[in-house]
Amino acid sequence: MSTEKTQDSAACCGNATEDCSTVADCCDTAHDICAKTCYYQSSDLGRFGEIGRSNPEMGNAFFDYYGKVMAENRLTKREKSLIGLAVAHALKCPYCIDSLSGSCLDQGLSEAEMMEAVQVAAALAAGVTLVHSTQMLGHIDARTKKKD
Repeated sequence: MSTEKTQDSAACCGNATEDCSTVADCCDTAHDICAKTCYYQSSDLGRFGEIGRSNPEMGNAFFDYYGKVMAENRLTKREKSLIGLAVAHALKCPYCIDSLSGSCLDQGLSEAEMMEAVQVAAALAAGVTLVHSTQMLGHIDARTKKKD
């Protein structure tokens, strides 16, 4: 995203002096949503419980499942929070990153531990991308073999 503020981005938040170069600097409330600069709303995390409002049975089923998965079992809540934080980064979910960052801190994890988990996720994401290049190599090898 450009760090230059455009007329449209400044107007979207109703404050011509506001720096809308980052989502965090931009719209804080749902009524200020701007499709150009403010798609993610941190306040929406607080509305997560509403996901079942049109189908309470499915919403409750999800929350029951999530609660059971995240409960302490063979893995501690601390370990699950750290795994969740890494996955949230790999899947690029800002809501999950917000929630799980807090959870990790609540579980006593340090910034260094949290960043190491994110680095593991990044390394795996890179590996996933690179290992899929074997598909490409197979196509190259098949074409090269046909020409021989």
